[in-house]
Amino acid sequence: MAVSDERALLRARLDREIGTLGVGRPSEVAFAYPSPYRAGMSSLGFQTLYRLLHELQIGAHRAFLPDVWEPMALPWPQPKRPILTYEGERPLSSYRVVAISVAYELELAGLVRLLEGSGIPVLASERREHDPILVFGGPSPSPTPTACCRSPTC
Repeated sequence: MAVSDERALLRARLDREIGTLGVGRPSEVAFAYPSPYRAGMSSLGFQTLYRLLHELQIGAHRAFLPDVWEPMALPWPQPKRPILTYEGERPLSSYRVVAISVAYELELAGLVRLLEGSGIPVLASERREHDPILVFGGPSPSPTPTACCRSPTC
């Protein structure tokens, strides 16, 4: 899918949403979900944190694993392409902070795909000053933090 097609899909989804926050407001925080849009938006925890960040005047722009990546086995290394946020239509890699909600262990594969595909180094030791700070949370990293311990910036 071309970037212009991706932007059209984002805009169409935003037009159908009710209660969207942060459109047209700047933010240096992206809130990402390592699964496609329909999985992320069905997560009450993801929606609650998104709303809370806006209530606290921090704000956040949402990003999801692209839909087109789901039905196919992707080549490795992951193809690099901009993963755009919904509210800002900016590449995920351009944000200062990327907060990622991981609901269950199977999404760890999506996490690697999301980071690799957007050009953000998976390992903290490989990230540089221009790369975003990654913050992980959700039910999966809580009981099994070692699964994410080499990736987030602590």
